[in-house]
Amino acid sequence: MKIVKAQKLIKRLKGEIAELQQRISGTLSTLEENEYEADFKALMVTLSEKVKKLIELKVKVMKANIDNDVFKTILSLGELKSRLVFINGLNPVTGSVRAHYGEVERAKYKTQLLPTEKTKMVEECQKAINEMTDELDDFNATTSIADVNVEVKGL
Repeated sequence: MKIVKAQKLIKRLKGEIAELQQRISGTLSTLEENEYEADFKALMVTLSEKVKKLIELKVKVMKANIDNDVFKTILSLGELKSRLVFINGLNPVTGSVRAHYGEVERAKYKTQLLPTEKTKMVEECQKAINEMTDELDDFNATTSIADVNVEVKGL
């Protein structure tokens, strides 16, 4: 199975797990005169099986990423995305601005980051993110996950 397909299955399993957890919570108790909507123990077994499959897939994808020296790209991409959020949040103030709301007095500001420099930083960061994303997309579409037996403990 290719990584891209495993990632889709991981996403699907996460949704199924969330839905199953909601169902378990909703069927846990009922009025004395009513029957239970579903068997709690059977649902818990199904939940454990799905969680185990999710863990197995995640481990296989992670192993493929590490074995192919792609894990550093994934980490770098995450940090670049965080940096982009930080840069976008910077608000350089320059020129004459009211000192306080309602006051006539104006304060003069200078900045160490011009808006044009901020824009350039954002563009460079976004370009690197796009390149890494393309690289990962190609890798995920062409790389198979290993047939590794994964022992999931505690489930």
